[in-house]
Amino acid sequence: MNPRKILIFSLAYYPTFVGGAEVAVKEITDRLGLGLGADLKDSQNLYDFYMITLGDGTLGNTQEGTIKVFRVGNWIAKTLAVLGLRSKSARDLPRLSKILFPLLAIIEALRLTLIEKYKFNMVWSLMANQASASAWAFKLIFRVPFLLTLQEGDPIEVTMKKIKLFLPFYKLMFKSADKIQAISYYLKSFAVNVMHVKRPVIVVPNGFDPAIFFPPKSEAEKLSARQAILNETGWPESSFIMVTSSRLVPKNGIEHVLKAIPGLISNGVPVKFFIIGDGHLKENLKQIASELNINDSVYFRGYADHITVSNYLRGSDVFIRPSLSEGLGNSFIEAFACGLPIIATPVGGIVDFLKDPVNTDLAELRKMYMGDEKNNLNQGHVAGAGDDSQKRNGVSCLPKDPDSIVTGAVFLYKNPKIYNIASAGAISTAKEYRWEVIVGKMKSIFDSILSRGRNEMVNNLQIKRKS
Repeated sequence: MNPRKILIFSLAYYPTFVGGAEVAVKEITDRLGLGLGADLKDSQNLYDFYMITLGDGTLGNTQEGTIKVFRVGNWIAKTLAVLGLRSKSARDLPRLSKILFPLLAIIEALRLTLIEKYKFNMVWSLMANQASASAWAFKLIFRVPFLLTLQEGDPIEVTMKKIKLFLPFYKLMFKSADKIQAISYYLKSFAVNVMHVKRPVIVVPNGFDPAIFFPPKSEAEKLSARQAILNETGWPESSFIMVTSSRLVPKNGIEHVLKAIPGLISNGVPVKFFIIGDGHLKENLKQIASELNINDSVYFRGYADHITVSNYLRGSDVFIRPSLSEGLGNSFIEAFACGLPIIATPVGGIVDFLKDPVNTDLAELRKMYMGDEKNNLNQGHVAGAGDDSQKRNGVSCLPKDPDSIVTGAVFLYKNPKIYNIASAGAISTAKEYRWEVIVGKMKSIFDSILSRGRNEMVNNLQIKRKS
């Protein structure tokens, strides 16, 4: 059987921008495009992937893994750069490009279909934004099935503010999608309760690669990874290392961790904060650290690749990110896989996996997002289920509340038994998020949509012949 052609619409992609959504698409398409997904024993290539995305003026069309990427809007980025109107951050795509993306993308899709003669069997859109508008238009023109994936990390109220003027349009788009897949129950609740989607919304989270993210295989390996951090930073052996792998943007709440450090030190915790990642708040965060006189306790590592990040995780004690919002939070799952307890806020998709039996609000939030659904991916990982190792994988803190961070970190530092239970719980939680598990679920979604599209095409042909 010839591979089915899937056209992806995304505002950004490798290597211009790499976030959780981009990592997820690459992992899924690399495995399925090479026939390496679950249940593909014979390495058979069942899918060909293509993508239309925005260009930043530096790259043309490229092959990224198993995806052939077509970039539009490069001329906008180049023109703005010449005029000195381009954002200083290479990670920011021009606003004008985003506004024009639906038009530019559908023109490129028409070129590929009508001139290049590509016959796409399905369209797939990442996030409910301009990219999904393009996918919807393609569906209406060529009558191919449309998969909408929800990966948004913003609070629902922020998303609603962005789309306020186009809300009726977005509701129509949600209702016209043949299937909707959300990476968390929080985002599912957005589709059901805000966009009033009537058909089932499938929850399939993002995952992690166990070949990269795994717990230390021995105490010696743990000590070696820890020593590498101490050598890089000059910190003493007694350090209690809190690590984060985060974009330095407001929603990740890094400034509140910095503001918690003096309180931790006054409570006898020899805390050190290892920050992996870059973003436009970096200089501001450095200024906060200087004003708090905690420069010796904070290290800005900058960007690191996944292998390097995993080594840093294995050498640390706790992963922390007091998010203001999260669609899911891949970095938490990667930390779990390396055996780290987390300190996190019970917001957005974090509620799906954070287990803190002391926080009774978590159960209520799960109930609100999940309703009476029985086939929850994390059903076996709900706080309080199973043996002791299943009862905790971290502690919760409050958004924008350094004092609650102090309370949580002190609790883990001064209770080694609880810390060990949380570490075991972290590893246990991670097992259901391996990419091979996730890819198997995504393959089922693709196959369901493609078989439906094929059946509709056959029915249409039969109707035409009869007439």
